[in-house]
Amino acid sequence: MTIEGYFDGTAVRPLEPVDLKPQQKVFIQVPEKQETPEERKKKQIAFLKDLAAHAEEIHEEEEKERKARQKKAVDDLFNLLSDDEAKAFGKEMNIPLRFKTVELA
Repeated sequence: MTIEGYFDGTAVRPLEPVDLKPQQKVFIQVPEKQETPEERKKKQIAFLKDLAAHAEEIHEEEEKERKARQKKAVDDLFNLLSDDEAKAFGKEMNIPLRFKTVELA
């Protein structure tokens, strides 16, 4: 059990009610440095920035995989692309492709 509290100059006071018996032995651990709300906020912002960067990397990888699947589908279904056309197709994947009624985007 961890109990959060404060020292009032005489005794340690818990912030919330605790289920302890009178005279029950307890061990008190005092943190070396108390984290300020500003420090906590900076840590949280840094964590969120790292998380957003990681999400962007995952999105970019998924986008590359999606484009590769589309190219393979065109190659497999239509068998229309030469090697040079396939390279050009890879560069132009950011525009919709239309083959009759089929649209790849």
